Amino acid sequence: MKVFSDHLTAFFGALCGGGCLTCRGLRLLPDLCAVVLAAALSVPLWATVAKAQDFPQGTFFLNPSIQQNKHVQDIAEIDKTDPQVQKLIADEILGAGPDSAVISGGFKVDTSDGGYQIADPVGGQATGVSVGIAGLTLGPPSPEEFEFGPNTEWWWFDNASEAQIIERLDQGYRLVDIEVVQVNPIRFAAVLVRNTGPYAKTWWWYFDKTESEVRALANQNAARLIRVQPYESGSGLRFATIMVRETGQDNTTWTWFDATTLQQIRDRVYNRNARIIDIEPYLVQGVLFYSALLDNAVTGGPNAVLSHTQASGIGAWLADNPGYKIVDLERRPTGGWVAIAARDPGLSHWWWYLNIRAEDILHLTGRHFARISDIEARQTSAGLRYDIAMTNNGLPQQGVGNGFAARDAYDRRLRNFVKQRGIPGLGMALVKDGRLLYAQSYGLARTAPVELASARTLFRIGSTSKITASVAMLQLIEDNAMTPAGQPVTLNTPIFRDILNGLPGVGNALGTYNSQLDQVTVRQVLQHIAGFGGINPITNTEQIAIALGIERTPTCAETVRWMLDRSLSAAPGSTYTYYNTGPCIIAAAVEVLSGQSFETYIRNNLFAPYDLENLIQRSADLFADRAAGEAEHYSTIGDRLSGAEFVRPRYLELVPSWPGGVPDYADITVRFPYGGIPLVNGTAPGGIAATPAAYARFLAGVEGSDGAPLISQGTFDNVLTATSAQNPGYGAFVSVNAGNGDVFHNGAVGGGLGWYVMKTADDVIWTVFANTSDNGDLNRLNQVMIAAYVEAKPVIDASTADHFPDLGIPAVSP
Repeated sequence: MKVFSDHLTAFFGALCGGGCLTCRGLRLLPDLCAVVLAAALSVPLWATVAKAQDFPQGTFFLNPSIQQNKHVQDIAEIDKTDPQVQKLIADEILGAGPDSAVISGGFKVDTSDGGYQIADPVGGQATGVSVGIAGLTLGPPSPEEFEFGPNTEWWWFDNASEAQIIERLDQGYRLVDIEVVQVNPIRFAAVLVRNTGPYAKTWWWYFDKTESEVRALANQNAARLIRVQPYESGSGLRFATIMVRETGQDNTTWTWFDATTLQQIRDRVYNRNARIIDIEPYLVQGVLFYSALLDNAVTGGPNAVLSHTQASGIGAWLADNPGYKIVDLERRPTGGWVAIAARDPGLSHWWWYLNIRAEDILHLTGRHFARISDIEARQTSAGLRYDIAMTNNGLPQQGVGNGFAARDAYDRRLRNFVKQRGIPGLGMALVKDGRLLYAQSYGLARTAPVELASARTLFRIGSTSKITASVAMLQLIEDNAMTPAGQPVTLNTPIFRDILNGLPGVGNALGTYNSQLDQVTVRQVLQHIAGFGGINPITNTEQIAIALGIERTPTCAETVRWMLDRSLSAAPGSTYTYYNTGPCIIAAAVEVLSGQSFETYIRNNLFAPYDLENLIQRSADLFADRAAGEAEHYSTIGDRLSGAEFVRPRYLELVPSWPGGVPDYADITVRFPYGGIPLVNGTAPGGIAATPAAYARFLAGVEGSDGAPLISQGTFDNVLTATSAQNPGYGAFVSVNAGNGDVFHNGAVGGGLGWYVMKTADDVIWTVFANTSDNGDLNRLNQVMIAAYVEAKPVIDASTADHFPDLGIPAVSP
């Protein structure tokens, strides 16, 4: 083997199972707060933006012959017959992962002994983020940092001193991009990678140098420049630069042009058969010039320059030329943009963001599990703002069932979905005949400081929790529960007349009781045909609290009391209207009939029988109160960057002042989803957090895979899944596909989304939950899971493993 093999152990030690990701769909979000996002998120960019006026000549290509070049991958130099190499490859494919990793937020996670040791976060004025869980992506043995090399450990600073950068360099890093953000005293924005393995180089960095000094240093060091940034100092034009030793792949013919124009750059590139790798616009006495680095490398890389008056013009060009990514993005000091685009050989996702804060970078690098390939900084009236391009840096994955032969059907699609949709973390579980075949989590439970998602991470499950209310009520009916008047409870029991109105736990109507409610039955509430409509009271917390004279979020029972004098939208039983307060009505009835709070009842009677009570919890309204192991949940990227995630609290405990019984918000806002949606009154409608495996185990007890089921098979077949004439596709808080017997539900609430599916004909259950939600994601996720199941079905049908015990969850009873 060649020299590359000398680094084989370090090379594979930096990798993490998961395969190559290829989707590069782009979308440009509205320019809210001057934020432009183009990322692999959903709608193609070309569907949402129009081309802007090009400046000065629009876009032009550099060296068309280079456009066809692809990455040279040195995999052939690895002896794959070597048993040690085979083991390394097998360990990575099966998800064993590296011995250690450093991930974002300035926290070090050491997994060498199977545990976690978290060091102190980065302090000081500079924001440092180290990221490095890699994916099974083999790039060139010595990649350009803006290209598509292996995933690696990295670091970034937003406003660092020379001393802070040197301190990080002394820990084995090297610079790959640098920006001067302040001259006196000198401060930098910078990106670094670990100087090891395929990224190992002999290199130098300098600042406060003249053009002649930079050239002399490059000659003295036998080095080539990879980054140059011009800036004005008190002494005139100066340069900050990064250079690497001209050896190996870096031994290329290269040229640095300063004080040049775009047209001159174009002419020189064509004449020299070169590619451009760095471009920097700058002013000298009010005249616009460019600095440009060119070389003759042919292992992919940039080969187009984009020049536009608006960033949307760059986005439109990218839409018209799929297969490219931005590797250098610059604002011209005279207005407009110039950028370098590289042909993407299909090895990675990538993203670019404009005019964002350092704290946004911290969030986005974690959310995408990406590393910065280009950072540009500028001073604004609001402080430092940044334009960045990021490239995929792998995706952590943990779980059980790693020997599942069809895991790739799920991993390939779900890893791609997470990257495409900007989802920090996602978990799934797959059950056949009551046995857990496969359970995995992808990405992060929390972006900063980082918490890896695992098979034990709890996610908000939204409306998939509604089945807990129907199962609780059906249990009580099977157990011969009696109304307060001593009558047996049935599906046809008038729920307001006989259980709720005027009875302990609910109380009397605030006004004149609406006697039409006497016609509403238990069954009608379960099937969403009770006649309710309009605004759901569970979100109308302020109005209800004022009416009740309480200075907190109303409970389900209090919400029901407020409803007692309200009109219906339709006659009971006449029409189907999905109504989120319906499970709250059932929960209040469960409390009256059982003498327990709804949370206590489902904990003791639905979850405790299978030892699930710690893995299925009520999701907390406040982040600080979340259950042990619960993920942090996030608003959409667009809402976060635009500020739209800051909303008036609906969790009224956050309002300290109630003069005259009316909440005085005093400009109080909360960062959605915490405090922006009331969960304390919504356990049944959608306020539960659960691990995918635990919730699948609960569902196995519902549909009859367990020998000790939660409800009888007859109740499951004839009541839970029985539909109404008003909606033949909906049963008792469950959706039903009469054609194939599937029982399912989706949910999206407060930064969480998910699905469960019980394929009764196949004795298969799957659950999948994530810690953010965006428009259309539910349907996309459903399509992903269905496609994975169709591909994996032959293996699923033949599988006999059970990994519930691996997660401390008891196997189903015979």
